[in-house]
Amino acid sequence: TMRVLVIIYHLKYREYLLKALFLMAVVVVGSKQMNRSMNRKMYLVALLMLAITVGWSQNPKLKKADRFFEARKHKEAIELYQEVLAKNDLPEAKVKLGDAYRKILDYTNAEQWYSQAVTAPDVNPIVLYSYARVLQYNGKCAEAEQFYQQYLRLRPYDTRKKYLQRACAYADELLQKNTSAY
Repeated sequence: TMRVLVIIYHLKYREYLLKALFLMAVVVVGSKQMNRSMNRKMYLVALLMLAITVGWSQNPKLKKADRFFEARKHKEAIELYQEVLAKNDLPEAKVKLGDAYRKILDYTNAEQWYSQAVTAPDVNPIVLYSYARVLQYNGKCAEAEQFYQQYLRLRPYDTRKKYLQRACAYADELLQKNTSAY
């Protein structure tokens, strides 16, 4: 049974975690030769291993993508985030993917991923702000204003409030000024 515990400790991938825990449970329950105190110890060790493994079981590709993102290697991060999202529907990966596309000025793809991220029930207000900016860059001012308003409802004391309330109108004013100069 200790051999099973060592195997579980060294597992890195979540899909094998459940198989290993099931195997350990079968070994612990199936061994009737163990006395009652040994059985309790095995259950406690199993629970401890489960707690440790669940805490450390973040997707390794997601961690690597986050490292690429932090190192400003956005194209590499985008590839890994897409691989992660192909297997798991993780809202944080969608946000980071939108951020990475925004950083490389690919606003069309950024919009696509932010649009999925803002549907999460506990969306971070900054995601609403980023999505509004991307919508504005893509010329969708009416939608952008809605998301700026949602952001400002959650962050009413933002110092940019008076600018965000009329962001699209201000952009139009600047365009008018520039075109009238020529």
